[in-house]
Amino acid sequence: MLMKTITTVTAETKKIALEDTQRFILRYFKSHYGLVASGAQDTNIITHNLNNIESGLTSDFINPIMTLTEHPSLISNLYFNQTTLVSVCEYCTIVSSSLDNSICVWDIRIGKVVDKKYRVNNMKEENQ
Repeated sequence: MLMKTITTVTAETKKIALEDTQRFILRYFKSHYGLVASGAQDTNIITHNLNNIESGLTSDFINPIMTLTEHPSLISNLYFNQTTLVSVCEYCTIVSSSLDNSICVWDIRIGKVVDKKYRVNNMKEENQ
């Protein structure tokens, strides 16, 4: 089994690469005003600061800003809300979903869920 690691690609663009142990790049991530968020099987969303990275991983990246812990199942998607991309973050949010079919809207200034919904599966049984 290949282990996955996160490494910085360039400090100028604040791009992140998810690599396996053989150094094949699996996916690129781009930060939003110096923030990057990750979600995984441990059900946590972790935010990191990229603003002070000069070269390589620093303690600013390795030590997370906050850990968001509302989902009971593994994280399936993360999305920075469009309002997060303004220079002054008036209402900074991340939208996340997990395998329990929950969708959370997080205010990342305070690290709290401000809205939570559950998706309804619209699948119909074929033999009805």
